[in-house]
Amino acid sequence: MKTNYLRGALAALLLGAAAAAPAQDGALDLAFGEAGQRAFAPDGEEMHELRFNAAATLPDGSILLAGYRHKRRQPLPQEPDYRVVVAKLQPDGKVDESFGGDPLHPGLIVYNDFSPGARIEEAKSLAPLLDGGAIVAGHFEAGSETAGFTMKIDAAGALSQGYGERGIARLPASLIDDVAVDPQGRILVAGQQRGQVPLYRGFVARLDAAGAPDAGFGGDGVVAFVEMQDDQPVDNYGGMRSVAPTADGGIVVGGWQGRSPFVNALSLARLNADGTFDRDFAGGGWAVFEPGWISSVDSSFAAVEVLRDGRIVAAGDYMDEQGSYSRPFLARFTAQGRADAAFGAEATPGYSLQQPRKGFAWQRVTGLAVQNDGRLVYTATANDFSPEAPGPAQFLAGRVLADGAPDAAFGDAGVALLPTSGTNLFSDATALTLQSGRAIVVGNHGYPADGNPPMMVRGVVSRLQADAIFTDGLGG
Repeated sequence: MKTNYLRGALAALLLGAAAAAPAQDGALDLAFGEAGQRAFAPDGEEMHELRFNAAATLPDGSILLAGYRHKRRQPLPQEPDYRVVVAKLQPDGKVDESFGGDPLHPGLIVYNDFSPGARIEEAKSLAPLLDGGAIVAGHFEAGSETAGFTMKIDAAGALSQGYGERGIARLPASLIDDVAVDPQGRILVAGQQRGQVPLYRGFVARLDAAGAPDAGFGGDGVVAFVEMQDDQPVDNYGGMRSVAPTADGGIVVGGWQGRSPFVNALSLARLNADGTFDRDFAGGGWAVFEPGWISSVDSSFAAVEVLRDGRIVAAGDYMDEQGSYSRPFLARFTAQGRADAAFGAEATPGYSLQQPRKGFAWQRVTGLAVQNDGRLVYTATANDFSPEAPGPAQFLAGRVLADGAPDAAFGDAGVALLPTSGTNLFSDATALTLQSGRAIVVGNHGYPADGNPPMMVRGVVSRLQADAIFTDGLGG
């Protein structure tokens, strides 16, 4: 007992010292959760993996999370059994036990069997609503129809019965990667369509507040991104990964587009409010390109945001031609889609290349947020698959100044590697949201488990220190 008391006293002294001294931006905020982090662990019976793909901060500062749970079933434990999950934290990182009402899994709701027979039902994104509810988006596949879905939940997590069909609206033959709500309350989604030529094509859709396709957008609510040559579709695959509304009712969307079967380029488009391409935007409304400084076989935008003045900021990554590394970058464009030379380095006008951390040759961007002062925060998964350093993946967060220069006040020269507790088999950062200026980094952590399966996965939420507290928004 004496030893435990001394350990507790020492911990209290250390925490007191940490509270007294100003912490480096990018360090864990010890006032959140348990020493800066909150984990949702699977129970090992009904769920062996609990993964979060999306996060949003609600108007009251609460944090909403969405993803899926995976239950491994015998005799085929490798077969997917994914079901949509949504979880909620209070502003200080404590589990909101009033959400869902399941005493075995407080703060967590598992939504079962939206599409009968589907082995995969996964949430990929969510958009908060002013009433504390949210629009959650994802897809069904494997064993049932392949379809994208949006679902509307209220502040308690219950499906809104007046939305779609009992709370669920479907988009056939689609995979949805991102969702947003525009100033008029309409729902925007972006992702991939399957079928026809090309087999995989990027798309963006607009739904009305009840989840029905908006006929005032593209004629049927959907616009596909298909390259044409001699009035015939070119068989190059593509996908849109992020969507953002503009102040005039238009849409900006970003992702990737195939240039050949083995080369993917950046894809950025701006559509008018009626779904037509904005002809004043680069590429006549849709630009597929690579900057001159890139020598890549795979480049993509992972996230786009529109600033108040109409400029566009984006985050993405690119792979070198030999496939030996992948590096993240941030970019800023004018409202017309041209690279903004006031952002980034002289050698890469409009782009800010994020240098790899030592030992992590591979970095894939997963989130982007804009502080009110114009600084950009991003998240990425960092790992190294090389035989010389096959270490596990890590959570990574970074911040740049409004001109794209690394923010020396954040982490180590602008980049922070976040810690994980216990044995780290892998840690991937998957989502980012801001809470009064503080970055909320969401990811998944694989750790060893006794028996079968030998590994389980838990969702982890971290809050990082920030040097100023302010109302979040899109600077510019």
